[in-house]
Amino acid sequence: MRRPPAAVIAFVAWTEIVWAGRVRNVMATAGWTAGDFVLPVMFVLLGLGVTALFVAPTPPAVRVAAIRGAAAVTTVVWVVRVGFIAVHDHPAAFIAVHVALAVVSIALAAWAARSVVPNAPRVGDGRGDTATI
Repeated sequence: MRRPPAAVIAFVAWTEIVWAGRVRNVMATAGWTAGDFVLPVMFVLLGLGVTALFVAPTPPAVRVAAIRGAAAVTTVVWVVRVGFIAVHDHPAAFIAVHVALAVVSIALAAWAARSVVPNAPRVGDGRGDTATI
């Protein structure tokens, strides 16, 4: 088993916490439908899938593509989601919380995607070490 970069661990952990929380919130709501679970369950499975890439023997190119794809999906979903939330009739605090969730999610996604790019300079080391996954 290969240990994922810290950025990938943080991205997956955050994704699991946020979207498992959404599953819990949906279940606590009266009148939910199966459709309410599609997005949160997709993200929970996405996080588990990225984790599986480091447990099972997986070619590095597949890990890189999967992590970058997961980061891209995260970014698109949050941009669209925040846009929908902002234009609907929600209290300012609700909007602010979702903007904060989006900002952290997108930042972690970008960090994870950057952490698996071969020959990428590492921030703060001054040497430009390369990432290997």
